[in-house]
Amino acid sequence: MLVLDVICELLLDQRVFNGVGNYLRAEILHRAGVAPFESSRDVLDAALEAERLGRVDAQLDQFA
Repeated sequence: MLVLDVICELLLDQRVFNGVGNYLRAEILHRAGVAPFESSRDVLDAALEAERLGRVDAQLDQFA
């Protein structure tokens, strides 16, 4: 199951991302500050939470 893979393996899965090789995988994870062997589920959950919090922050900024 894709969401149970570690993120570094998921990025190399051609069914998910076409054309991402080792170099790009390493660069993407480094720039995002994500550990290569982090669970893809944990990364997805963190990204969704950050997006949700960003929306809340944007809504709060309207009242500042």
